[in-house]
Amino acid sequence: MNFNGNLNSVFTLAHEMGHSLHSYHSNRARDYHYADYRIFVAEVASTTAELLLHKYLMANCKDKNVRIYLLCHLADEIRGTVYRQTMFAEYEKMIHEKAEKGIPLTADELSNSYFELNKLYHGSSVAPDDKIRMEWARIPHFYYNFYVYKYATGFSAAIQLSEELYSGNAAASARYKQFLEAGDSKDVLDIMLDAGVDFRSGKPVKSCIKLFTELVNQLEKELFS
Repeated sequence: MNFNGNLNSVFTLAHEMGHSLHSYHSNRARDYHYADYRIFVAEVASTTAELLLHKYLMANCKDKNVRIYLLCHLADEIRGTVYRQTMFAEYEKMIHEKAEKGIPLTADELSNSYFELNKLYHGSSVAPDDKIRMEWARIPHFYYNFYVYKYATGFSAAIQLSEELYSGNAAASARYKQFLEAGDSKDVLDIMLDAGVDFRSGKPVKSCIKLFTELVNQLEKELFS
């Protein structure tokens, strides 16, 4: 990877290290045909590593400006990965439903649908720039398999896992190692359940939204204290 010596590069390094650990343990523990994990869990290990780095830096950094940067960084990660990717997934679902109903997917139809969905998701607090209606055309994920929601689920899982790991919970550490070794040996929901994350409930996503609220409150406190 390119490493520029800045904090963003450090987070990228942690992210890619998470992928490497996942692949390393999966390849060692599983036969070839079960070693390649699914996209649903691919971003979990990488994001968990990033979140552990964030927790370590917040616990050990005394510089107010750096702490503000760290809080902004994580809040923006949640906004871009959980909130925005969910909006992307809803947009994909919406345009496929339109196609099934025989509605022509013209550029105007796609642009207007995207604009209205942006307004819905951001609410009255944000005045949308009219140019945002064209953003759909530059999102490459819309042109292949429906999977952007997996960024949101992966990040939500990583938040729960990183909190348990950072607390020093030995049982959580053992479960996490089993997760890294699981590869494609089970259904992904069962792999995550073994790791302690139950996607059959709303708990992981609710925990993520709770953390986002706490980050915003903490950021306000850091800025105005």
